[in-house]
Amino acid sequence: MPSTGKIIEICVSEGYKGQTPQGIRLGMTLEQVAREVGEPYEDDEDALLVTGIPGLALETTAWEARNDRGFDPNGVITHVFVFTPRVDD
Repeated sequence: MPSTGKIIEICVSEGYKGQTPQGIRLGMTLEQVAREVGEPYEDDEDALLVTGIPGLALETTAWEARNDRGFDPNGVITHVFVFTPRVDD
């Protein structure tokens, strides 16, 4: 994709102390996200998203096991990505 000169994604990681408007922050487990914000899920490109929050993706510690909802509830958020969602034509 050619550059437009516009920022389309920002990532925060270790050391960042803020949170998203929905309350997602580094160090939360996916179970906390599911309970407090929305259900985590992987899309068809293996991006870890949260139901109802377009433009937000998560990266976690390695998953030990998946629950029946498709994610490891003990996975800990290590990175939060905020991006411009794609518009499908």
